[in-house]
Amino acid sequence: MFMKKGALACAWTLMVISTVSTGESRTQKKGVDTSILTKQEIALLRAIIYDEGLCTHIRKDTPWPQREVSLRKDLVELHQRKRIATIKLLLEIVKGGRPIDSRAAAGMALALEEGPDYAVIIADMSLDSFDKVKSNDSPTCREKFVEQVEKSIGNAEKQFKEGDKK
Repeated sequence: MFMKKGALACAWTLMVISTVSTGESRTQKKGVDTSILTKQEIALLRAIIYDEGLCTHIRKDTPWPQREVSLRKDLVELHQRKRIATIKLLLEIVKGGRPIDSRAAAGMALALEEGPDYAVIIADMSLDSFDKVKSNDSPTCREKFVEQVEKSIGNAEKQFKEGDKK
């Protein structure tokens, strides 16, 4: 049952907008509200994470086949309109979600910010030791994801402020 749902979700989410692949969505336009998501936008984002999860596909429009994270068109559009708020909600899920949801939120946040090919390694990470503390006090997978997504938020906020000065 889960595999069928996951396969269906992956097939349904294969739409990746070219602006994500080229990096155009990583810059925020001046004057765009980034602070607040509506209840509908929050519900959409949570449904994508909790119901569909993190899916990948193979791009064949490149010189060699390239695996990348699949992003729904409406998620990419939300990120383009409200970049910082979108990533902040994904960060909340990374911090407090079940391991599978945390991994999905981190993968989508990094795919939106860094590119779908950048985040593909996250989709393959095992959940067996996701929150396990190692004896040498190294960070857990969740802690690493939180750090990476927080860094992406910092970069987005910096770019937004620089855009306001222009």
